[in-house]
Formats: sequence, structure tokens, C-alpha cells
Amino acid sequence: MKLTEAGKAFIQKAIANEETLKLRFYGIYQSGDFTIGADIDTLIDTDHIIEVEGYEIGVSPEVMSK
Repeated sequence: MKLTEAGKAFIQKAIANEETLKLRFYGIYQSGDFTIGADIDTLIDTDHIIEVEGYEIGVSPEVMSK
């Protein structure tokens, strides 16, 4: 995974005032389809943490399995 400069600037601005906020990817099952969502949020205990270009990113187990 690579982050664009605009993506990095967005993440930095979004998490600037709160150390617990991270970029997080999660899975959504709806009508038999699987969609990957993303948000700036607090990670949960079951998230896998990966580091991309110096940023810690949370990935839910459902997304990791895909």
C-alpha cells in the first residue's frame, strides 16, 4: 500500500489533536456482498496493526482474510 501526499496530509490533519485516532479499514457485509470501508477512528482490540509509510493503520480481521 502506498499513500499519496494528499492522503498523508488528510491523515495528519484528522489525527492531529487525538493520538488514539488512526486510519482503520473494516469489512461490511450487506446482501451477500463484502465491501471494505475506511474511517479515522479508534482501533479496536481485534484489529491487525500494520505500518505504512510511518502511519499505523488498523485492519479488521474480515479485511485481512480478503
